[in-house]
Amino acid sequence: MRRYYLHQLKYILVVLAVLAAGILAYHTGLGYLAKQGMEYRFAIEAIYRILALSGVLILGGMILRLFAIWLRNFHRIVLSAFAALLFTVYSLGSFAFLFANYGGWILKEPTDQQMPDGNLVVTVPTDEGNDYYYAEPRYGIARKPFTWNPERTAQSLSKLYGVPFTADESSAEDVVYLCDSYPMLKTRVYAIGVSQDAYFDDDFRALLTQQSLIDAWESHFKNGEDMIYYNWGTTLEPRVVGALCVYYTRRVQHAQDIASFVTDEIGNSDRWKQFDGCLYVIIKDESADNADYVCRIPFGQDKKQYEDADEVLSLIDETYPDEEDSKKDAVADSPAGNSELPADTVQDSAASPGDTQAESALTRAQQHVRDGYRQLYQDYFVGDNYSFIEDADPGGNSRVILFENMDYVYYLQFRQDTDDKTGGEYGYYEVKKRSDGAWTSDDAVLLDVYRYVYDTAQTADTGDTSW
Repeated sequence: MRRYYLHQLKYILVVLAVLAAGILAYHTGLGYLAKQGMEYRFAIEAIYRILALSGVLILGGMILRLFAIWLRNFHRIVLSAFAALLFTVYSLGSFAFLFANYGGWILKEPTDQQMPDGNLVVTVPTDEGNDYYYAEPRYGIARKPFTWNPERTAQSLSKLYGVPFTADESSAEDVVYLCDSYPMLKTRVYAIGVSQDAYFDDDFRALLTQQSLIDAWESHFKNGEDMIYYNWGTTLEPRVVGALCVYYTRRVQHAQDIASFVTDEIGNSDRWKQFDGCLYVIIKDESADNADYVCRIPFGQDKKQYEDADEVLSLIDETYPDEEDSKKDAVADSPAGNSELPADTVQDSAASPGDTQAESALTRAQQHVRDGYRQLYQDYFVGDNYSFIEDADPGGNSRVILFENMDYVYYLQFRQDTDDKTGGEYGYYEVKKRSDGAWTSDDAVLLDVYRYVYDTAQTADTGDTSW
């Protein structure tokens, strides 16, 4: 029996040695990293913590179990029962402690997410929300915090776009980034942060698309398009880029020209091998004094949708409100309108009427929301330095960016249908940017609530500041 106890004690000593060696190695590494201005990454911290806690609990359980066996062998019934009960309580309590301790830690521990340039954005939970800082990954297990400066930003741009950038700090206003591959471009970085996703907010792709537009103008745009310089920022923080101006009355021809340009750029230009282009299109109506509407057409090796002229035409129609199209939609929804559909369409509708009705209802609901954005913009925000830029939050919910500068973002977002389902409610929000220029909807403050009636297009300002 003595040999058995020694054998079990040997196992306990092995576990103790492995646990001690692991803890020693972790803290030795922690000290070394601290001297180098580094720290462990979240995954390493998580693995160490759960292994260390588990090891301590397992070691305690082994000792307690050996003690219970010793009592039972000496026929001390009362003590043996007490030891068994103690072991059971210890086992259950150990698992509860493990999960409680680990769960509480993981909610407070900074987590890291890789940015497009390979650096890390580190999220630090606080009682008032989240704070962020940035770090460079090291050795696969560590990270080294840093602060952004022009040189580091140039390095990140080089990684993002696969061409070398250098920072030009000679300008009195702001830093621009130059690239030998495209010497005519002066790239600006407006923000680096975690708005919607870890990202760089710069104008390199827009400027490069502008250059492509100039180079291809005579080859592709022969139906009266214009090129104008469009400020997709604000008056306080202008972001001016060359945009394609098209006219709604000639949208079919313009859509064909845009599709031809996109197809040629994707197929014949090496510019879009590593990243996507971004073409701004301003839609005007020559016969009406309406506000201009803007859409963005992304294109690249993984974004070939707009090589199809029909897709471009659909985007233009979705972006620009047209009364005649609304009337046509109303006719199509009526019994007489359905009789005018092509035979193959009627056949599909007959085969799956439920699916067609659901899809039609969804399309109408989405169109109601878009119409509401436009009408509210026209009634309350047109002019006064407001813009109309369609956007979406990380959950895919639509919103319209109305104003953005270095400190604040203001946007309009559909919240819900009214109680009687005849209209929609839209929130007007303000977000104060963080020190690094990032912002998220989690920090948004509701400034006002607007209502839009679907059938009559009437709007109302409720003045509410809460839902």
